[in-house]
Amino acid sequence: MPAERLRFLRAVSGLSTTLPNRAAAENRSRLRGAVSSGAVLLAAWALLALTAARVHAETSREFWPEFNAYLKLDPRARLYLLANYTYPEANSQSAIKGPPLEGVVGAHLDYSLLPVLRPDLHEQDWTRNRYLWVRAGYQYSHSTSAADAGSSYRENRGVFEMTGRTPPLTGQLEWVGRARWDWRNRNGANSSLYRLKLGAERQFDLRGHAAVPYVTAEAIYDTRSSSWDQQRYQVGSEFALDEDWRIEAYLESRNFSHSQPDRVLGFGLVLKYFH
Repeated sequence: MPAERLRFLRAVSGLSTTLPNRAAAENRSRLRGAVSSGAVLLAAWALLALTAARVHAETSREFWPEFNAYLKLDPRARLYLLANYTYPEANSQSAIKGPPLEGVVGAHLDYSLLPVLRPDLHEQDWTRNRYLWVRAGYQYSHSTSAADAGSSYRENRGVFEMTGRTPPLTGQLEWVGRARWDWRNRNGANSSLYRLKLGAERQFDLRGHAAVPYVTAEAIYDTRSSSWDQQRYQVGSEFALDEDWRIEAYLESRNFSHSQPDRVLGFGLVLKYFH
């Protein structure tokens, strides 16, 4: 009997030490994942900061304010409205002295394709909890600064895009890919932009508020030059103020092959409303 009692006590003792060790190992694994994903985002910030520090004389530095509104129509559809003041996607190949800017307003319909049978997601973050969704919309823009009347423009644009997202992977990173087609009519001339974008992001909880740092890279093909003549690199973060309001800040480098200046570095600030 004493021997059986001794074996029982040893088994209980081994179990009591194994469980804490296993929990500690899991915590260390989660911590390593968070550190690795954070390191990736910090490396991206450092890379863009280094690029910004080495920009040459033809680089323009700008501030781009923006307002977005997302209005839920039903569990699978929402209306997306925007108004911003930014640098154009691409200039005409004739040089424009001085950095042009444009005002843009637009209305879009977002529709979720996947997931379909997940009712628990209906009241959660619309974009982050959908693996595949499409957007169709209209944007109107006009130049707000130009060297002369010949470089001013008014543009009507149709926007069609599809976005896919992975579930959280290693380090809780989520990968986001987007394909987009912009059909444009600028001062009566038609052209198209074909855009491919890839990004990574991770959500953190900061005292009960969601913060989502991200990095993205985008290549743009312009039918006017028949080339991939623009690249964009962006790092930023979105921060939830409350259930209805969020703010997003980002730093973006835009590189052009057929425009002057050939590089634009912008700091963007976006106020977002959800209803």
